[in-house]
Amino acid sequence: MKGQMLGVLLVALVWGGRAMLAVTAAADTLEEALVHAYWTHPQLEAQRARSRSSDETLRKALANWYPSIGLTGEMACGFSRANGAHQYTSHAVQLTLTQPLYRGGRTVAQVKQVEAQIRSEQQQLVHTEQTMLLAAAIAYLNLWRDEEILSLNIKNEEVLQRQLRATRERLAVGEITRTDVAQVEARLARATATRKQSVSVVKIAQAVYTQMIGKGADRLVFPTAPVLSLPATREEAISLARSNGPLVGVAAHSADAAVAGIRLAQGELWPTLSMKANVSRTWRKDPFSFQTKTVESTLVLSIPLYQQGLVDSRLRAAKHNASKHVYEMQAARRQAVASAVQAWEALRASIAQIHANTIRMASVETAMQGVQREAHVGSRTVLDVLNTEQERLDAHVELAKLKRDKDVAIFQLLTAVGRMTIQDMIGLPVPPYAPEGRYQGVRGKWFGSTSAS
Repeated sequence: MKGQMLGVLLVALVWGGRAMLAVTAAADTLEEALVHAYWTHPQLEAQRARSRSSDETLRKALANWYPSIGLTGEMACGFSRANGAHQYTSHAVQLTLTQPLYRGGRTVAQVKQVEAQIRSEQQQLVHTEQTMLLAAAIAYLNLWRDEEILSLNIKNEEVLQRQLRATRERLAVGEITRTDVAQVEARLARATATRKQSVSVVKIAQAVYTQMIGKGADRLVFPTAPVLSLPATREEAISLARSNGPLVGVAAHSADAAVAGIRLAQGELWPTLSMKANVSRTWRKDPFSFQTKTVESTLVLSIPLYQQGLVDSRLRAAKHNASKHVYEMQAARRQAVASAVQAWEALRASIAQIHANTIRMASVETAMQGVQREAHVGSRTVLDVLNTEQERLDAHVELAKLKRDKDVAIFQLLTAVGRMTIQDMIGLPVPPYAPEGRYQGVRGKWFGSTSAS
């Protein structure tokens, strides 16, 4: 029941900010930034190229099902003393076909191994996409938070500048003392220093934003984080992380490849059978000219008897390797569950903190109004006003940080459960990169060296 209530609260909190998306075209939305990063980030492009390279290993494995055909030609000329001195020329053409018939089950095992490795690379690509999108979203949120804090610090500095002018005017007519003016001057100096520090923080965040997104930032708006892809309960988050986490998929397919590697090593202990066929023709031109034509077919059976213990060693190593990958798969599941729980609890904590800070802000605003009224009649000092203004600034700064933390927790939860994708998270008509289509294209590609990106 608590989990369902949290899901409802998430919807209310996140979708409550939809009105903030009605912005001018000059603003950079999170969706636009992530789409740009998705199609331009070098790290993603490198992983996609690696996935495409992995696809080609399938053709290498499938090649053992198919024959190899070669054509050779020879031409020779010379001088012979046999049967009288004379010159001669000869020409020869040979067509050769070699077809593996049985390789001890290694072809089947190798295809299974390669297919599992390709699936593992595809899951690694999904993991790279999700971690890159998470990093890009965090860069966006960090820049939004830092710009928001800078704006608050600028406004605070302006308020203190006006307050300093008013305090000096009151000092001139004898309402307050020089001590009160000094207190305002000190707060203004601190506000100026804080504002300058905020400027530096924003510039650093802008550099990180440019690195992750691939372009400079315009005016940012607080994003509306996705809700429909969020798990509704803690238990659902754990279940999704255990079954849908990209690194779990990487480990599972790697384990499948390692199991196929055992059968591949066992195949080296079995006989192999292949067929060779040759068609050749030879022409010789001399006083004794002749032509020959040969058609030959050969079956080659090879039976391994003793291989110096190398194959047995490789087989034992393959079994140990499979065990290692099974343990790694278990570790990946544990890590995925831990990440999901951490993100879920961080999200709950940030929601509770936002609620508490909202109450704090309302109380501070009430206190601010009261202190200002009391200061006008002399029952409150300048320092009381300054302290209340600082409390109000701190509350607004804290809210900006908490809003950022809440959305980061949402994105971290989506990553943990394998839903930090361009489709699940954004829901825009963006054509995603589809490695499966290219994989199927490579599977049926018999000829040609051109490569699709």
